[in-house]
Amino acid sequence: RPTSILEQDAIGFSQQLQRFCEVYPHKRDITTYAISGNHDYTFERNSLANIGEAIAAQRKDIKYLGHNFAKFPINDKTAISLIHPTDGTPQSLSLRLQQIIDRNEHRVSDIILVGHYHKFVQLYYKGVYGFLVPSLERPTGFMQDNNLTSLVGGLVLTLKMDNEGYLKSVTTEYISLD
Repeated sequence: RPTSILEQDAIGFSQQLQRFCEVYPHKRDITTYAISGNHDYTFERNSLANIGEAIAAQRKDIKYLGHNFAKFPINDKTAISLIHPTDGTPQSLSLRLQQIIDRNEHRVSDIILVGHYHKFVQLYYKGVYGFLVPSLERPTGFMQDNNLTSLVGGLVLTLKMDNEGYLKSVTTEYISLD
């Protein structure tokens, strides 16, 4: 959006890459698995520069898995899907999460983490632990002008597996960064 540049702490690919690499927490023995979304794709569309790949090249604790979707195994019995839709914010967040599970059979794993909406919702539906994940972006002027909220925070998921490696339960902790 034309006015969004006025709200940025870092402008352009190089500054945003540097700022992210400096600010994003680095915890020993913890790896972040990430996909890019619609705003990240702006760099690729405009200049063929992939910000996800650039971050992963500088931060060995971050693994870039692709744009808008990735499915990766926890073990040979359990997997997680990361999904970044590109539609607008729905009125019913839990219904949207159900629709994503219903309409994306090929993408659904035991756990799905869905970005883009800047909200937090969790549900267990059709054998899938589904989550709309909060954002690391504070509310922008565009969001405020359109009565859109952005929950700034993160999730800690604790997974319990049975002896064979199947997922038995997921415990969620929401960490507010507002």
